[in-house]
Amino acid sequence: MTTYANTCVFCQRNDSPPSSEHILATWITKAFPEVQEFLITDNLAGRRFGAKKQLGMISNRVCLRCNTIWMRKLEDKAKPILLPMIKGESVSLNKLSQFTICLWFLKTAMMLERRGKGPYFFTDEDRKKFAETFHISPRLSLLMFLGRYISDNCVTARDGIVPLHIFPNSPRAIPINGYTATLTIKQLAIQFIIGRFPLHAPMGVTTRIPKVVETIQIWPITEDRTWPPSESFGDEVLNDFIERLNKAEE
Repeated sequence: MTTYANTCVFCQRNDSPPSSEHILATWITKAFPEVQEFLITDNLAGRRFGAKKQLGMISNRVCLRCNTIWMRKLEDKAKPILLPMIKGESVSLNKLSQFTICLWFLKTAMMLERRGKGPYFFTDEDRKKFAETFHISPRLSLLMFLGRYISDNCVTARDGIVPLHIFPNSPRAIPINGYTATLTIKQLAIQFIIGRFPLHAPMGVTTRIPKVVETIQIWPITEDRTWPPSESFGDEVLNDFIERLNKAEE
């Protein structure tokens, strides 16, 4: 059996050749042939840059098998849901649609954080379980939101590990590891916060996140939703929208 130097970050195997994975798929730029250039803001790169045929975020940490089978199928399912929102069109989101968006952004975030050298929030076990089952560890607590960002041809990616506390400002305070990710693509804004609860910590506590602008919560899924929310935001609020996750309390 042929083996390769790189181990896939998802299946944790090295029997399929490495593949160049577009963290943000090329269908996004192909949907807008009239756009001469997308302006990308990437917190890891620490700069803004222009991109044309693809959005400039490529990883070689995924194997060809994962890239062309389950990851491609997930992109194909997410595209007809995400594209109208990227264009700013009203979309009805049933529970399955919300679940598909959540899967897509979790996969995307798992790749976003691998742009750097670490430390990483998602473990090898997390990514392998997700690739095999589309589930995450029951000790991970997730909140995910959609917003509407008024921009022309802008893409913003910001993510990172954040410290969280269960019962903050209390003698019972328990520190836990957290991670946040925010992505904007034209008019769609999507973000999540996730925390890893140790075995001795209680699950099911309420996460308090400062409200900066109106959003739609799509995880946990409770009911059918309609996008966009009643309120949109622009560049003057974007940083506050992103940073609100760093002020969350369990």
